[in-house]
Amino acid sequence: MRRQYERALITGATSGIGEAFADVLPASTDLILTGRNAEKLGALQERLAIEGRAVEIIEADLRSPTDRKKLISRSESLKTDLFVNNAGLGFFSHFTEIPADDEAAMVEVNVVAVHELTRALLPGMIERAKQAGERAGLIIVSSVIGHLPMPYFATYAATKAFDLALAEGLAEELSREPIEILALCPGGTTSNLMTYLARGDVAL
Repeated sequence: MRRQYERALITGATSGIGEAFADVLPASTDLILTGRNAEKLGALQERLAIEGRAVEIIEADLRSPTDRKKLISRSESLKTDLFVNNAGLGFFSHFTEIPADDEAAMVEVNVVAVHELTRALLPGMIERAKQAGERAGLIIVSSVIGHLPMPYFATYAATKAFDLALAEGLAEELSREPIEILALCPGGTTSNLMTYLARGDVAL
């Protein structure tokens, strides 16, 4: 049986599914928590730094290439062995009425950031697992919406279809490597994203 993961990176950790992962991981797993809300990150750090656990917080906006690179560099230096690729962004409205910048932001966070972080961190995670005789872990949070097109949520659904296809493809491609890869496809979930959808707001 695999020992507990040593250090987990969780994006979008300040609410919803990301926060739930931070809560349920055992105290023996150190944490790297990232999100845009510095105050909430600080509160999580205070609450979860128990029993000698190290909790690193990194304020980052995954729409920003600079912030993504900062997160990659720090996570690699801390030797992450579990990556929960959770941060997401959504707008619910007519496709032609959502500002183009907001449409692009959804693709940047839900597709570009997921791909960039996964591509950057996966080789090191696999190599460290080989050297330790252990297994690493990757969870890409897609959505039940990723299985079908959805009017008024067309871009979000398309980005989650990408996340699902990426996770499933990597799981097969890397099936002989020491890493577990999971696509998580939740349905309706209590989170900032679901709270703000009716207003067309952003949630990370």
